[in-house]
Amino acid sequence: MDLQWLAGPAACYVLLGAGLILTLVLFASVNAGLRSAEKRIRRRAEALEASLAELQARLEAMSAEVNNQTAIAALPPQPFCSSLNLSKRAQAVRMTRRGESPEQIAAALAVPLKEIELLLKIHSLVISRY
Repeated sequence: MDLQWLAGPAACYVLLGAGLILTLVLFASVNAGLRSAEKRIRRRAEALEASLAELQARLEAMSAEVNNQTAIAALPPQPFCSSLNLSKRAQAVRMTRRGESPEQIAAALAVPLKEIELLLKIHSLVISRY
């Protein structure tokens, strides 16, 4: 077999051409891989941006809710119409001993009926213990 053509200039050109072709194929393959990776990264970035926007919207809603609750909590408590002080308590107990009803006592002292009922229950418990 005649292998002398492998040592000639034609063989160098053939090997050089084959190398160039392989280099171009490799370049095209890498380029296609890079484009594919870029598309995946772009899709992932868009998904992350959408998630970030959703989280920011949730955070703003929660912040508004906290601010609203803080504003409500900052309001001073509503004063009661009238509550029992020490003299009204004593007066209510005296009126009970005279036989007046809780409704009459509440009306006379301008105190809610439930407060008078609670006072009388506590008073009766204290008296029963002694």
